[in-house]
Amino acid sequence: MLRPLLGSRRFVVGSLFVLLVLAAAVFAAIAAGDPFRTSETILAGPSRAHPFGTDELGRDILTRILNGAATTLKVAIAPPLVAAVLGTTVGLAAGYYGGLLDEVLLKLMEFTLVVPRFLIALVAAAFFGGHLWLVGVVLAATFWPSTGRLVRAEAISLREREFVEASRSVGAGSFWVITRHLLVLVAPVVAVSTSFQA
Repeated sequence: MLRPLLGSRRFVVGSLFVLLVLAAAVFAAIAAGDPFRTSETILAGPSRAHPFGTDELGRDILTRILNGAATTLKVAIAPPLVAAVLGTTVGLAAGYYGGLLDEVLLKLMEFTLVVPRFLIALVAAAFFGGHLWLVGVVLAATFWPSTGRLVRAEAISLREREFVEASRSVGAGSFWVITRHLLVLVAPVVAVSTSFQA
């Protein structure tokens, strides 16, 4: 599947550029230094010491861009990934086992979806303060039901398929069926849902 893409020069160059930006953002805190450090060089143009110049307070613009990118990645990538893991786990459990567990988990997902994210963020900020990690927790806590409902629907459809029945007939347990069959088949759904949330 990747072979045609790897043969495309645009794809390779674009991928390398994205990886370079991600690497720079991830290691910004180590390589770039303090984004709030000021200097006497105010509103300077690009130079060897300041490749992107400085702002009105003498702060290095490149350092601020890299640190801003690192902060953006923390908020844009970590919460959707946590939500994907949580939503997939809950959705598979609800869809595969059904019954009372399905009803309870479905009601939990519906309740989480109807509560406004802004309200949850306000309440959390009132109790814990305005921290970056809190933003991630709120986003993850409000993103996972969307993935959970999609995975649940897929699991309900898949649990009655012939290959699942065949696995059960040879003695495969629920954990084996979920991790070896259902998880693999719902992965594309989870990937698409997570990409929309990121």
